[in-house]
Amino acid sequence: MTTITSVCVALYDFAKERADIKRFFSLMEDLSMRVNVPWESIGGTSNSGKLVQFKNGKKKLEKVGFQTIKNLTLMGGVREPGTNEDWRTCAFFNASYLRGHLVLCFEESLWRDAHLTLVSLLQDLLSCAPFSYGIVYERDRDLGPDSYSVGVLCETDKKRLPQEERKQISAWAKKYSYGSDKYRTGLLRDVYPHNILTSPHLIEKVGSVSLEDWIKADSRRGTLTPLADTHTLWSVDPASIPLVQEVLQEAGLLLCYRP
Repeated sequence: MTTITSVCVALYDFAKERADIKRFFSLMEDLSMRVNVPWESIGGTSNSGKLVQFKNGKKKLEKVGFQTIKNLTLMGGVREPGTNEDWRTCAFFNASYLRGHLVLCFEESLWRDAHLTLVSLLQDLLSCAPFSYGIVYERDRDLGPDSYSVGVLCETDKKRLPQEERKQISAWAKKYSYGSDKYRTGLLRDVYPHNILTSPHLIEKVGSVSLEDWIKADSRRGTLTPLADTHTLWSVDPASIPLVQEVLQEAGLLLCYRP
């Protein structure tokens, strides 16, 4: 059976009152055309929160407006419209809790063929929600890349996760859970190929220097690319991630990594 890899962007920690779900919906419509996979299912447009066919859910949004909508789910390339089975693209926007989150997942081939640019995509998403932290990762479709984003385990009889990985995933749900005092802006979930940081992260201490200066001191620690005046993209070569994890774990900056 062919393994399908998904590319995922997960953005966290924004105030619900500053979220622009209408802007997000518009961007997602444009994005579906770029990857050539139309949205087929939508959720969050009714009190039940169940998925409905996209055309029906869109009509509902246009009728009631976006003021009352705090959660939105979109699925594309599913086997049956109205379900979440075998999606090729999915998007989630949750602004109903103290700290919001926004997640996009695409089959890796769609990302590549559409020539999506991470920096421009992140800048667009920043206009939807002033998130304070984000990660970009790849994960097998069978292991629930969308579930992983919020710290929920997804396993099948054929694919069981090692106990240590199970703990790492679940730790995010416990520590980022809305209202939990175990999360604060500035700490990292883990180290990923791409990490979106803001000032509270960059000023954290690694030994006697700031995280920003520590990264800049050695090219093996990755590169920093400005996204906006307030946001920075930190990209790390996957081969260097274990070394970076070890140091940042020792500095107390990682919430979920366990060596």
